Amino acid sequence: MAQNKERTGKPALMKELNIGLIMDALQQKGRATRVELAALTNLSQPTVNMLIGELVKEQAVISLGIAESTGGRRAELFALNSKRAALAAVLIKKDVIEAVVTDLELHVELREKRQLDKKASCTEELMSLLQMLFKKRGEIRALCIGVPGSVSADGEVFSIPTIPEWEHFGLKEYLESRFSASVCVMNDMNAIAAGYLLGSEEHAQSFVYLHAEGAEVGAGIVIDGKLYSGFRSFAGEVGSMLLKKAERDADKEKQDAGREISVEDYMRRDADGTQRAAVLTTTAINLICVLNPEEILFGGDITEELMRDIFGGCRTYLPESVLPRCQMVSNYIEDYFNGLCRQGREILSRHIRIV
Repeated sequence: MAQNKERTGKPALMKELNIGLIMDALQQKGRATRVELAALTNLSQPTVNMLIGELVKEQAVISLGIAESTGGRRAELFALNSKRAALAAVLIKKDVIEAVVTDLELHVELREKRQLDKKASCTEELMSLLQMLFKKRGEIRALCIGVPGSVSADGEVFSIPTIPEWEHFGLKEYLESRFSASVCVMNDMNAIAAGYLLGSEEHAQSFVYLHAEGAEVGAGIVIDGKLYSGFRSFAGEVGSMLLKKAERDADKEKQDAGREISVEDYMRRDADGTQRAAVLTTTAINLICVLNPEEILFGGDITEELMRDIFGGCRTYLPESVLPRCQMVSNYIEDYFNGLCRQGREILSRHIRIV
């Protein structure tokens, strides 16, 4: 009996896989004829012809009409129907929530920004925003949420001090139970690093994105062209690294002198900002010593002047030959959305299939 079930399941599975090949080929190439799709997918021409017919009927693929002749018979061009489904990308900070809805080509259709009410539940604020987006657009098939905390492989949020109600909260499972959409939850620094990686044509293969905003410090890490999150998704949480607090004044903070405190605790206690460059320099040096990246990107409220101070400090302690290139990220919010949206499109490319 089990063998019969396996045989009856195989044709449907093969059809699904073949459709996936065609959809992926159209995603990469943009537009293609039946003959080109057969060559790109290594599928037979009759198989491509049959599946293209079904995909057009289901409106997953659209016909662009007849291509210009190159000397032979004119052929029909096909492309993915970018309007058939949409994705929503939502980034959450401690005081604001921003969202965009795009089609499959990542053309923005809706944009929303709200200030978070400190007295309200962040979960309720997020639900209110998402319900509004689904009502306005419909057919939102993927949700990608960026959060200022660590995220486990199954979408549980942890180490998120700015949103205590989400500590060890299964955000992915919660949202999937309430919306008919696939959900991914990403750490904010990872999303920004991924957005820079995917959006820049001249990026380094190994780089660190170092972000500081007020007392909050974090990093996104890319190694050999791939985002690195660590085995428990905690890589890049540099705000938790320990530093030794120096005694600057014999009459002040004696109880802390020489003690080890975290980077973010140090930044919180440095009210006048005089130690900001030193703390970020130490953080950058540690990252260089451990990862030896080709490039360090700086974002958040780090200025050009502060970046030069940090790099000058690194040059003081490290050999010139190991120093990475340094540059500012001009608009980290753009990279943030780019990383979330591309992840959402990746989800849709896997799930928008017919059998």
